[in-house]
Amino acid sequence: MAHCAQSGIECLQWFAKRLRKYWSVILARLRWPMHTSQLEGINKRTKVIKRTAQGNRGVECFPLEIKAALPGNA
Repeated sequence: MAHCAQSGIECLQWFAKRLRKYWSVILARLRWPMHTSQLEGINKRTKVIKRTAQGNRGVECFPLEIKAALPGNA
């Protein structure tokens, strides 16, 4: 990014500016690789847990139920 920003070439400087904006997201993706299909599965399971509870349990139990349903992922 530094080389692009200091190059004096307008297109490269624009690229470095855009890249800097998303740099933390790019690094997070490299550190914790997770495919969108995995995220969709987690979201679907969470919605099913929420739907089946329907006021039977308190709010404090919801995170515990998610952790129990997703032992390796949550």
